Amino acid sequence: MIDLCCGAGGWSALLDPRLHHVTGFDNNTDARHTHQASGHPALHADLAHYPPWNAKVDGLVASPPCQGYSVAGLRAGRDDPRSGLVGLISDWTFSTHPQWVLAEQVEDALPAFRREAAKLSLLDYKTWVGVLRSEQYGVPQTRTRAVLMAHKDVKPTPPPPTHSRYYPHTPTRMDEGVLPWVTLAQALEWEGEVGWARKNDRPDGHTHRQRDIQPVERPAVTLTGKARSWVHKRPSPTVVGSFQPQIIAKPDYRMTVRRQDQEGSVQVEPWQAGILQGFPPTYPWQGSRTSKFQQIGNAIPPPLAMALLKQIGAL
Repeated sequence: MIDLCCGAGGWSALLDPRLHHVTGFDNNTDARHTHQASGHPALHADLAHYPPWNAKVDGLVASPPCQGYSVAGLRAGRDDPRSGLVGLISDWTFSTHPQWVLAEQVEDALPAFRREAAKLSLLDYKTWVGVLRSEQYGVPQTRTRAVLMAHKDVKPTPPPPTHSRYYPHTPTRMDEGVLPWVTLAQALEWEGEVGWARKNDRPDGHTHRQRDIQPVERPAVTLTGKARSWVHKRPSPTVVGSFQPQIIAKPDYRMTVRRQDQEGSVQVEPWQAGILQGFPPTYPWQGSRTSKFQQIGNAIPPPLAMALLKQIGAL
């Protein structure tokens, strides 16, 4: 399959490269190196100026830049030049004629996805556009995503949730017939008042060259009373790629103080932020500490990606 704006490889992170061939395209060097280190090739391409391939492919996935639709991007929408990259979905579909198409972005991109779905219908693709919640697919994070699904032969439907939705106003409420959502503390294996890093803090097994990862087991963070009150009781809030991404802000954070001064917020390392995004702890992040956080915050959570790939018939 082809992965447009592949980033660090959220769509392919849980795929065995010996069984699934994924070719990624991205103009971010560090993200491309991470994608390659995970075992999947990635080509350097500024897709705004890169012509679509004229070759048949089985499937197409895309995570075009979301800054033009996000809060961080001030929701400039069509006025943000990056927003035009959403049109890559239909452009590359018209050129490569895949059996199926999947795309994701922030929730505010829904209108753009609906326009893309209308274009795909011109080629007789059957489509579904809607919003999915990451915690309902085992991601230890409350992150909503706009999703576009298209298939040549069958009307696509969203993947059935495997975990309960998190209800912030009634946090003890659980959906029936599925697993409970995963808490931040469960995902990071934090217990009691102190969150402990895993024994192999350099999860890729290589030498300990990175300053932000130590070779011995150590306390990751001492949890205050306000932090203990939520990290064991709910999924993580949305993991961000900028604006102090090392801080997981306490859920009621409302910009009244800086993130690092918000009592109850917790600090994480890049590989821990990756876990909260649904990546394996051994994922081979490349680049600087800042770049790693950015790659993580920009990626689709891999468990959600796998649920979509299975539902569309790619696996």
